Parts: sequence; C-alpha cells; structure tokens
Amino acid sequence: MKTTLRKIALCTLAMLALGGIRMSAATETYDFEAAANELSDASEYYPTYDGTRIFNVQNPSWINIEKMTFTQIELNGRFAAEARSANGFNLRKAGGEWNGLNSGYAAERYFSILNLQVGEIVTITYNQGELKVYSRDGSANIGLADAETIVSGTPYTVTEAGRLDIKTGTYKVNIKKVVIEKPTASVPVTINIISNATTEEYDFQALGQAQTAEGTTDVTFGTEVLTSPASIKQISFGDETFDNRFAGNRDWAIRKHANSAYCGLYNKNGYSGRYLAICNLKAGDKVSIKFICDSEQSLIFKNAIVEGVSANEEVISEQVYVVKTAGALILDEGSNTANKRVYIYKVTIKSAEVLEGDYIGTTLVSDKALDFSEVEGITAYVATAASAGSVTFSPVTKVAANTPLYIKANETSGAVLNVNVPVLNGEAEIITTNLLKGSATTATSLQSTTDTKYYVFGVLNNEAGFYPVSTTSTLTSAAGKAYLELTADQAAASARLNMNFEDSETTAIVSTKSVAVEDDAWYTLQGVRVTVPTKGIYVKNGKKVMVK
Repeated sequence: MKTTLRKIALCTLAMLALGGIRMSAATETYDFEAAANELSDASEYYPTYDGTRIFNVQNPSWINIEKMTFTQIELNGRFAAEARSANGFNLRKAGGEWNGLNSGYAAERYFSILNLQVGEIVTITYNQGELKVYSRDGSANIGLADAETIVSGTPYTVTEAGRLDIKTGTYKVNIKKVVIEKPTASVPVTINIISNATTEEYDFQALGQAQTAEGTTDVTFGTEVLTSPASIKQISFGDETFDNRFAGNRDWAIRKHANSAYCGLYNKNGYSGRYLAICNLKAGDKVSIKFICDSEQSLIFKNAIVEGVSANEEVISEQVYVVKTAGALILDEGSNTANKRVYIYKVTIKSAEVLEGDYIGTTLVSDKALDFSEVEGITAYVATAASAGSVTFSPVTKVAANTPLYIKANETSGAVLNVNVPVLNGEAEIITTNLLKGSATTATSLQSTTDTKYYVFGVLNNEAGFYPVSTTSTLTSAAGKAYLELTADQAAASARLNMNFEDSETTAIVSTKSVAVEDDAWYTLQGVRVTVPTKGIYVKNGKKVMVK
C-alpha cells in the first residue's frame, strides 16, 4: 500500500563545454578620433603597410588590401586597407567632428577588419558618407548582404568567422571608432541537491480491485485519534495498517465493483456526520486526494489546516494542498444526499523537504581555464591529501584548463543550482597536489589494484560520495568527470570516503599529535611545519596562503 519515493539522487554533473555563451566585458576599442586629436597640428597622417597582401580586387585589378599600421595607435593586426599614399585612408586632424580615420577624396576605398571570430560584436561609428559591406570569399558574416549599408553605431554579431570587407559608398567617409566585443565562453554547471523528502501513496482503488469478490469489506477502527469531531479512530484494513495515517468514525469500507469507477474507500451507508481524517501531517507536507463524487455530492474540508482553504470548502480532486498547521486533515461528504457517495481512489502525501547537510556536488574536468572567484552558490576544490579513508579538499578559484575538480553546493537549499562559470582571463593558481584525476575530452577505464585504489563520485543507497572501483571489473569515468586515485594506505579499504573540506579563509591544522603553532611560521595543510615554503598552499597565522 505504501510507496516511498527515494531521495533525489545525483550521480553526475552535466558539463557542456561552451554550451551557452556568456558575454564578458572584454572589448577591443580602436578610437581613431582620439588618436587624431592627439596629433600636433591639423594634418593628415598616413599609415604604413606591412606589404602582406590580404586580397586583390579583380576589377579593377590594381586595388590591393594590405595590413596597415599607425605609430600612434595599436591596431593589433586588426585592420587592412588600400596601400595608397594619397586619397586613401589616413588619420586626419581637421578639427571638430571630422577628426578620425578618413577615406580620402575618392569613392570606393576598401577597408577590412581582420580575424573576426564567431560571437564577436562589431560596432563601427562614422560620419559623412556611407560604409557598405563588400562580400568576398572568406569574408566574415555580420548579417548584411553585399553592398548593404553598415549603420553607424549599430552593433553587429559575427555569425561566420573571417575578414569583414568594407568599401566606402562616397568620398571622405570618416571612421571615428571601431569596437570589437569579444565573447568569453562559460561552462554551465548544474548541481542537484539531495533531499530526504519521501512520498507515501495509498491506492484504495487498487485495494478494492484486488478483492476476490464484489462487495464491501469494512475497515477496522482502533485507537481514538481526535475528540472533535467525536470518536474518530485509527482505521486499518486487513494486513495494511496505513501507517496510522487514516482515521474515521463508522461505516467506512473498501469496495469491490465490476466497474472500477466504484472501487475505492467510501462511506458505504451514506449517512451524514461521517468523517475521514488524514493524520500526523506536518507543516510543509503536500497532500493530494484523487476521488469522484456521485451527482449532488461533494467532498469538503471540515477543518482548515492547509494553505488557502477555509472549513467547508470543497476539495478539488488531485489538487496539491500544502499543510500550514500540523495535525489531522478532516474530510466530510458535503451534503450527504441519500444514496450519493464519494469514492476515494488515492491519497498521496509528500513529506516536507528537509534538506540534508551533507556536502552535495559533483566532479568536473573542463578543457577551459575557469574562474570561480565571482561565482555564487558553489565552491571548487582539489583533493590535497588522503589518509585512512579520509580525503581533504582545498578550495581553488582560478584554475588551469584540464584541472580535475570537485564542486560543492555552498548551501543545501532548493533542488537544483544552475550557474555559469566563466573562462579565466589571466593567470591560474599553481596547484602542486591534486589526487583528483580525469580528462576533459577522453573517457577513462578504471580498475583498482592491490596498490592503487580508484574512487568515483556517485550515489549509493541514497548517499552521495566517492565510492570504490572494483578490483575484478572495470568502470568507465566519462569525459569531463573526475575520479580519485589513492594508494592502499590512503584508501584504507573504505567503502565510502570521508570528505573533509577546508574553509576558504582559514585552515585548521590537524595532527595525531600536539602541534605548537607559532606566529609567522609556515605549515602544510597537513600541519607539517616547513622552513622555506615552495610553490603551493600553506597556512600562516591561521590563514591559507598561496605561494607562487
């Protein structure tokens, strides 16, 4: 009769490399107007060309596009133009709004923005005249057709990588600024929180259908439960005790009928003043009741212990009601019209979710360097030590590509954490010890031996943690997932490793013998004092310090 839904179990983290691009503030800004303003006087400053031909225009055949350079502004190999000394692109200080990169006095001057990547956003700000797309083989795609006008100040997203070729539609086009916003990929991380919520399901319709012959079988009444309404007592049926969940006050029975619509728990005599109670509910429990009613009949709430419901309101079949006050939910058959009945098919009770305080998380190996410093909700760890079946995990924030990690939810609240971890722009932390192993791109076949013990993260008997890999069969650790590689002494034949997490700010020094901690002394994470620390994580004055 009772079905208990197992705790939500997390075995793996869905790591989608580059799945979902998050734009960062990383931009390249080429301010030609500002560069022109810095010229010493009103003049035209011609760029130099490195001689590398970008393309030939077949008609007219004499136009060449070559990489251009200014000494006043770093172009980072981003631009090319016609290699002309006059009537071509030049940095011009003409005063006022006309300062910038000028196309000269002839129409159809050619200009390119080089090495654009998919996802980059290009904005060209110019005045006077027109700039148009000039499509050629290998050109980048910004969503405009050949000869279509580029609108000044409008951001365009690159959908095909390559070189953006542009030509002037009129003479003296003045380019003031080019901005290229660079996309920064982020790795989406999903962590499910394990809950100890259970679901009880009492299927009275199935009980009725299971009877050997048509008819009604009375339930039995036991210990008194309530004093008002009077004489409500615990009910049971045969060997099914209903876990003391139900009570009633006469005439309740399980019915067997050829028509399954009339199989279930019902008040067989249909008299008024017959109550059914769902007992021992806690605040936060969720209750739903599946039933049908004969015409002119209803099922009503006799009391008001669920949210949004007053006494004498009708119950809606299969609607989920949340208990607001602990106790018994009392039900009544409404008007109790003669020979009209309510047939209760099923009662489902989902207990209030009491989230466990275990460290819930998963493992991750990304082919991108990751920055956890601004990510909320999770903490990334590497495994820095292990002894006798206990593993110490130390927090990291800026990690190099292909670093095996364990990721833990910071709080056990809610059901799922969805976060995006940005790709690191900058230097990664130096990690000298990491017992976690794994590959971002290749699955790994594991089988423990006498000397080497492998552990993978998963759920066994509703408990999340690192569990041993057999010595008699292999197990595959998926690409993008991490596993622990320990010695026999470190593992100590443990069926489930004990996980110890170091705080990100302070580190407790633990040892099997007394350790005198002196100010300004350096200690390893295992409490061993060192004279001269090398690269790695140490403890000094009670604080964790990264030595690079």
